[in-house]
Amino acid sequence: KAIQKLEQWGHHHAYTREWRRRQQIATRHFHKVTKQRRGSYVKAFTVTALAMQAQQHGERTVQFDTDSAPVGVDNRCTGCISHVAEDFVGPLQECQRTIKGFGGTRTTNVQIGTLRWKWQDDQGMTHTFLIPKSFYVPEGKCRLLSPQHWAQTQKDYRPIQGTISETDAHRVILKWKQRQHHLTIPLGHKDNVATFYLAPGLNQYAAFCATAGIKDDQDLNQPLTIDPNIIR
Repeated sequence: KAIQKLEQWGHHHAYTREWRRRQQIATRHFHKVTKQRRGSYVKAFTVTALAMQAQQHGERTVQFDTDSAPVGVDNRCTGCISHVAEDFVGPLQECQRTIKGFGGTRTTNVQIGTLRWKWQDDQGMTHTFLIPKSFYVPEGKCRLLSPQHWAQTQKDYRPIQGTISETDAHRVILKWKQRQHHLTIPLGHKDNVATFYLAPGLNQYAAFCATAGIKDDQDLNQPLTIDPNIIR
């Protein structure tokens, strides 16, 4: 069952060249290790796969990369919000703004900067958006897209208002670049809100490898392994 779970997990990323390369390396090393160590590796990767499944934010969506993250669509937000400083490009500036929440709660320690978000349209094409005057709110613990703020910052006005958001009983549709591209976001069955994911990627994984001093040429002789006891 563990091997079957690994295969199902691997099939999800079979389209990426990097995944196939690392899968081949892992398979070759898998057959070299002893039976006892082999069991540990299977457990480690199985637990990792299950943990990633448990961390899904969408009702029918599971992400297996390191870069994609959920973003909620909320037209009650004055501006777009992120709790992650790395989402911003350029300096963050202190401001006197407060975020007003449900029941009149207020959050301070707000900064303003330019968000740089990437997401894919319905055709799988990745687009990059710069959204100035967005709010960095570390205590918010979420990313929120204000559709009106996003549309206002894209300056997509001619010949028509090209960046828009449409909402009906089942979905929210974001359109941009003179409505040539669009992203359809179904409303959640349980929460009745629209949540989409930033573009997938392995940049955070690459940054981890760089920080840990892991090089690609070490994969064969010194593969990266995880003690199953430390997986959380």
